[in-house]
Amino acid sequence: MNVYQISFGAQLRTVALLFYFLCFPLLLFAQVSPSVPSKTTYIDRLFILGNKALKEKDLLAEMKTHENTVYLSFFRPWVGLYQFGKIFPDSSSFRNFFQNTLGEAPVEYDSLLFQDDLARLSELYAANGYLAATFHPEFEYNADSSLVIIRLKIDEGAPTIIQSIRYVGIDILEESERDLFEQESAIRIGEVYTIRDMLRERARIVSFFQERGYAFMSTDSVRAEVRLSNQNRSAAITIFIRLPEQLRFGDITAIVHNPVQSDTSSQLRRSIQDGIQVDIYSEQYIEPYLIRRSIAYRPDQLSSLSAKRETLQQLGLLGIFEGATIRDDSVRDGRLYTTIDLQLAPRHQIKPELRIDNRNNAPNFSPAISYLNRNLLGGAQSFTAAVSGGFQPNLGARTQIFAGEEITLDPIVYNFDARLEYSVPYFFSPRNRLIALLQYSILQDAPRRQQSVLFRFRSQIFPNIFQQITLDFLEVEFVDIQLPNVSDAVREDLFNRGVPRTFPRNISSRLDFFFSNLPEAQRTLDARLNTTFELSGALPYLFGAGFGEGDAQLFGLRYNQFIRLSALGSVGIPISGNNQLAFKVFVGYLFPYAKSANNPTPLERRFYAGGPNSLRGWGFNLLGPGNNPADSALAVSRLGSDIKLEFSVEERISFFRTFGYPSGIVIFFDAGNIWARQGENALVASTFFEQVGLNTGLGFRFGTPIGPLRLDFAYRIYDPSLPLAERWQIQKWQLGSFQFNFGIGEAF
Repeated sequence: MNVYQISFGAQLRTVALLFYFLCFPLLLFAQVSPSVPSKTTYIDRLFILGNKALKEKDLLAEMKTHENTVYLSFFRPWVGLYQFGKIFPDSSSFRNFFQNTLGEAPVEYDSLLFQDDLARLSELYAANGYLAATFHPEFEYNADSSLVIIRLKIDEGAPTIIQSIRYVGIDILEESERDLFEQESAIRIGEVYTIRDMLRERARIVSFFQERGYAFMSTDSVRAEVRLSNQNRSAAITIFIRLPEQLRFGDITAIVHNPVQSDTSSQLRRSIQDGIQVDIYSEQYIEPYLIRRSIAYRPDQLSSLSAKRETLQQLGLLGIFEGATIRDDSVRDGRLYTTIDLQLAPRHQIKPELRIDNRNNAPNFSPAISYLNRNLLGGAQSFTAAVSGGFQPNLGARTQIFAGEEITLDPIVYNFDARLEYSVPYFFSPRNRLIALLQYSILQDAPRRQQSVLFRFRSQIFPNIFQQITLDFLEVEFVDIQLPNVSDAVREDLFNRGVPRTFPRNISSRLDFFFSNLPEAQRTLDARLNTTFELSGALPYLFGAGFGEGDAQLFGLRYNQFIRLSALGSVGIPISGNNQLAFKVFVGYLFPYAKSANNPTPLERRFYAGGPNSLRGWGFNLLGPGNNPADSALAVSRLGSDIKLEFSVEERISFFRTFGYPSGIVIFFDAGNIWARQGENALVASTFFEQVGLNTGLGFRFGTPIGPLRLDFAYRIYDPSLPLAERWQIQKWQLGSFQFNFGIGEAF
């Protein structure tokens, strides 16, 4: 066993070497004496010039010849880490970590490999309709030929244009169907002829006929013939289609298998109705109609691939199956007979959890335990009982100065939640679920202590795999907020800043729309959109109790009237290799109306800024509103405000793996704040840019089975809470003056 030790002096040399390698990576490719020619040439830079039809990243992805990862045209930190690993012995785990996990070896130039790359690029251009593309590489070597700069100049030439399109074998279609078939074509006369579009057209043809009863239509049923002109300027396309037998669905069998042992006839419960046979091999009671109504096709209907997919999705939404497949059993007399195999998920589940974050700038531990019954009454009704609690020691100051008075802070910040939830599938349709919720919460977060009881009726709708619509058609919330350890003078000042003197009930309806394209396998970017519209106090007002003078009341109980709007959009764009550029925009607006028009908005519905998922240069909920002074941030910022604007951008760079999951670093920038609707911290165009907080920073991501562990170190660029002359903070940066945040999962 090799033992490697470094003395204190050697440690200093190691640090110096690491700094040298990271700051001057151009010297790392080869340590060669100028008088001795190098036997190996390393690639310094690789440039692609003249390309217009194809993107540079697509061309580089096709090539095996590549340059090392470089930033700002000269900075190669991963090569530096690779070279730094050479100070350790060959068998050292440190060497393996720096070179194979973190580092990136200098790339050697291989002339044969480069010639193969040119051949691949020629094929790529030909596949995209540029058959006359030519390539002209230029090489620039340094003095001893140890480094080379490659400039690959591309002359794309004229593309091949589609001159005509003809389909053979679709005479069986009616005229209207034939017109629809041709209108949906993925190729068009006058467009550039590409192999990608031809493959898309073949897939479209197969899908078109599979939806119209041709269940065994396949890619082998489609053949294309392309005739090119003498100079490859135009293409005449003929597509031959061979249709199999058109089929209708026959009888359907759905089998619910025993989750713990082999299926036996003694366990079988069978139900047959409308040509659908349901066989259940389980002691667990399951209503057969629950399965039957989730099947999206029926006997005698034309076979359809989308109907099968719809069936699997609707069975999955029931929440009681962990697996579902559809088998094509046989074909007889023009009928396709199918069997649906269903694997039951465990009926009972107990799930303990431990959540850790750093709200309030200290470790917050939140243990939780929940019980789930997936099939309470046999109709896939689910019941959940959950309890969670969190506690956090106050590691900072025990007092806060506000309005000239010292406020005592509690040594422990804590919260507690208890929740009961009951849900029923198929409320309006197979893609709809009704949920009833009862929740009790306690939150102690200086300067307030809050208790609340929430009752909600919710409907969840899943129009497709990309969208989710949530409608809370009735939500009643009772809230009680106290301000302990605060004098009457400070309490009055907080009232003047928008803290409600009393806490009416929230009787609300809410509509939430969520979109994500992550289920799409062929997506070119990741996009998410979440919009919310909440209307509080309208239902009791319409009952008639809201008419007349005085406060908004229903049977003597006061309630709030407000409208809350918010929209959160995020986009992730791949830029090169494992790097992704991500953007986030958040807009929120809250305002009271009718009889509550002159009242403060409820604290539990306001917007907040600062923290691991907001502006990371500030602590949890410690920014704003407007240019609220920093010395009162703890007392005022955590009371929130009615307007929020936020923008974030970050580059995510993955270059190693932990636990088998992608890991790396993130460079981020955040901007935004919260504002009042009126008063000293109101959103005003003339002072808008003076009140926008700015921060930047560096984060580390370590992949885990539950999502990336996020460690972010942020530095403030512009702090609106300081006097105007002191707000720019860049010149005050120090190595240890960062704001640290951590969490699980990406910030957005």
